[in-house]
Amino acid sequence: MEPNLTLITIASISGAVGIALLFVGALMAMLVALGQRHYISGIAIFLFFPYAYVYWCMHRESMNYAARLLFPGLLLFVFFLLLLWWEMHRLGVDFLDILSSTRPVH
Repeated sequence: MEPNLTLITIASISGAVGIALLFVGALMAMLVALGQRHYISGIAIFLFFPYAYVYWCMHRESMNYAARLLFPGLLLFVFFLLLLWWEMHRLGVDFLDILSSTRPVH
C-alpha cells in the first residue's frame, strides 16, 4: 500500500503551524504573567509551557490574546497527530517499530 503524500503534506504543515502557534502563545502567556508581576507563573510557563493553560484558567480576562494563539495551536497539533496516526494505521506501521528500527531510512 502506498503512502498518501497529500495527507502527509497537509499533516506536516498543520503540525508545523500548530507547534509555532503553541510556542508563540506560550511566549505571550509568559509575557502577560511577567507583566502582571506573577514572576513564578512566568518562569513556570517558560520551563513547562503547558502551564500556560493553567495560567489561562486562573486569569482569563488578561489572557485573551495568548488564548487566541494557544487553542488553535493545540487543535492543529492534535489534528496533525490524528492524521499521522491514521496514515500509519492505514499503512500497517507501528510507531514504536519505526523508533526501534535500525535500518536506514531512504
